[in-house]
Order: sequence, then structure tokens, then C-alpha cells
Amino acid sequence: MIDVLGSLLVPSGWIALLLALSLALFPIPRFRRLARRGLLSAALVYGVFGLGPVAHALLGPLERAYPPLPNPPNLDGVDTIVVLTGYAARNPAMPPTDQLNVSSAYRLMHALWMSTRQAGSRILISGGGESARVMGEVAVIMGLPAERVTLDDTAVDTGDSAKHLRQRDSDASCVLVTSAGHMPRAMGVFKRQGIQCIPAPTEFYSTYPMGFFDYLPSPRNLVLSDLAVHEYLGIAWYRLRGRL
Repeated sequence: MIDVLGSLLVPSGWIALLLALSLALFPIPRFRRLARRGLLSAALVYGVFGLGPVAHALLGPLERAYPPLPNPPNLDGVDTIVVLTGYAARNPAMPPTDQLNVSSAYRLMHALWMSTRQAGSRILISGGGESARVMGEVAVIMGLPAERVTLDDTAVDTGDSAKHLRQRDSDASCVLVTSAGHMPRAMGVFKRQGIQCIPAPTEFYSTYPMGFFDYLPSPRNLVLSDLAVHEYLGIAWYRLRGRL
């Protein structure tokens, strides 16, 4: 239910609702003017949140909150690389790497890069059931020894990931890997649980310069606006529940 509500509270969700209501009302003569206004409002939402400057202005503050790790990273004393899952689903018809969505692929690749710099560190993949298991399988396929992969596939959300790590190993010295836009919320949750992690953000979008066509409305920019609004709503929800 929360996931459905969250998908409706971002700009693309507003557009979908406005379009659905407008199409439902349009056949009724007395509501036709209201339906036209709904269509115009949907176009306006797309025209605003589909612009590159708007999307970057929304996502930028989140992604700049924690800078990327230097190359090579200094991981002295780190024994655990915590990777928060995105989405993944097992599909035998597809190569293993194609079973991860973009966020999961970025996060796992970033963790594997760091694991090559810190011999003996383990990767803890935390989050939603099958996503964690598929990411763990891909990590092993990519060459990480199975004994260095630990799964927390019972964590429902970021708050659970932090709570489970504290219960599992409250003294763990860890690096936290997640998408740059999600890092402020994730770090706040882990700090709330008393866990001090080194932030290792990945999957940056707003740091890249905009091209000419980014100044025109596009689905890609709308996706970035969705990501940003989703995170701001998530931060507000977590604060309301006392999880930050």
C-alpha cells in the first residue's frame, strides 16, 4: 500500500492521476471543461518537472550531501561493506547481470570495486527478499568469494537494514553503499541506530553537465524529478516516524 501511495505522490503519479480523471470525466458534458483543465494541468506538470534545470535543482542537494569516495578509497579498518538493494528479480532467460535494475547494478558494482581495495572485507547485501539473493548471486558470479557475501534478505526498508546491522554487529566498521540521492536518508537512519558508516554514494545524475536537449521537457528528466520528490517525501515520513 505504501509503495502504491508513494508512486502516486511523485510528479509522474500526478500526471497519471490527472490523465485518468480527465479521461473519465471527458465523456460527461457538464464535466468536460474540468476534464480539459485536468489535461492542461497534466501537461503543465510534465512541462515543469520534465525540465533538466528543475530535475537537477531538486536532485542536486541530495546528491551533493555526501561526496564520492576518492580513487583509490581509504578503507583502513573497514570490515563490512553494506549495500542497500534496489530491485532485482531472477529470470533464467536473461544473463545474471540483466536481472538487476540500474540502481542495484550501480550499487553492487561500487561495492565490488571497494572490495578489491580492502582484502578480507565482507559485503553485506541488505533489503527485500529476492533482490538481496539475486544481487548476492551476481556478486559471486563476478568473482567475489561466496564466504565474503552475507545477505540480510528480511529487511523491508532502509530502517530495517540499519536496525538489523546493529542487532547483528553493533561494533561493525562499515562503508554504506547506496544511490547518491538516497544517501542522506540512509545515513540519517544508520546514525539514528548508532552506527557510524563511511558514506560511499554511487549512481550520480545531477553532477553531469546538461546538454541542449536537457532544457526541454523529457521523460528522463521526469524520472530524476520523481527520484528527488520520492526522497524528500521519504525523509519527511521517516522524520514523522522518529526514524531519523
